[in-house]
Amino acid sequence: MSDIDDVREELDDSEPDEFDEELESDKGPVDFSMILASSVHDMKNSLAMLLDTIEVFFETSPPQNAEQEQQFTTLQYQATRVKNDLINLLGIYRLEDENLPAQIDQYIMADFLDEQIAYADVLLRARRIDVKLICDENALWYLDHDLISGVVNNVLLNAIRYAHNNLQITFYQKDGFGCVEIADDGKGYPKSMIENPDNYTKSINFRNGSTSLGLYFAAQVAKLHKRHKHEGYITIKNGGPLKGGVFTLHLP
Repeated sequence: MSDIDDVREELDDSEPDEFDEELESDKGPVDFSMILASSVHDMKNSLAMLLDTIEVFFETSPPQNAEQEQQFTTLQYQATRVKNDLINLLGIYRLEDENLPAQIDQYIMADFLDEQIAYADVLLRARRIDVKLICDENALWYLDHDLISGVVNNVLLNAIRYAHNNLQITFYQKDGFGCVEIADDGKGYPKSMIENPDNYTKSINFRNGSTSLGLYFAAQVAKLHKRHKHEGYITIKNGGPLKGGVFTLHLP
């Protein structure tokens, strides 16, 4: 699999455009990174509007044949992928600026994961992918809703692209961590990614043609979740219940 990887209500369209506010209030020389962040923010908003239009069009004018369905799926996936990458870039910008604190609260995990599946419903139906959720309906865990939603949405998007027919999302507790596992029946992760996890958890290398931006952001978001001496982390592997790729988010 390749990049995976929405983040925080602060980045939502309903919130004030804080990047614009910062640019307007700064009376000194404007930092190029701030200009770039503002531009990315505007592009993200435009893509969100485009995706809403695509979804309405899909509902009102369903594809008439396999070719049209494939074209729609490609359009939906690529637009969503670019939007999520832009959101991840904004999140990383804030992480570097120490302006993205985690807001931890307790959630019913079955409801939380159902919400993420619903978010991907249109694309799941277009690709005819079945999703199985395994989670105790009474299971509770502590997390930042918006940040973890962003991570799970990115993982689902990637899994939908590479899965053949099935996805499985599981929540379980192990060694004091709450684990969200997303498995697919696709070809799995490249061997190089599994053998060299530091490539995506510690750095972004633009020279190799694959930034692993989503995985990098997921790893950073996981680290924001801390309890006692433990902090969150992510793992990837191949095999699992569907014999494909398996992404696991471990939260203390």
